[in-house]
Amino acid sequence: MIKESHFNIAVSQRGKNIRKRGGVVKKARVPDDKLKSRLKVLGLKIAFYRKRRGLTQDALAERVDYSASYLGRVESCRDHDIVVPALDFLYRIADELGIPITKLVEDEES
Repeated sequence: MIKESHFNIAVSQRGKNIRKRGGVVKKARVPDDKLKSRLKVLGLKIAFYRKRRGLTQDALAERVDYSASYLGRVESCRDHDIVVPALDFLYRIADELGIPITKLVEDEES
């Protein structure tokens, strides 16, 4: 849930100030622990299947038309730098790795 405030400064999840026009500030949504855990597993799965195909981050990123730094951030999913990847990114990754997208996003617990 995004909360609005009439202050001029808010703190994002990375600790940086965000200023918005008109004095209205929207605070960045910080993922809960379950989402963080799922994103970490997603990143590990992408890295596993990428390495299994013998691809570097640079090579895979180029094939899916995203930057290698973005792919690296998704794969590492550090607590201070959480990235929630877009659905089109996940489809491109899955297609390039030759796996169904469900291999990346399915819960192991279910």
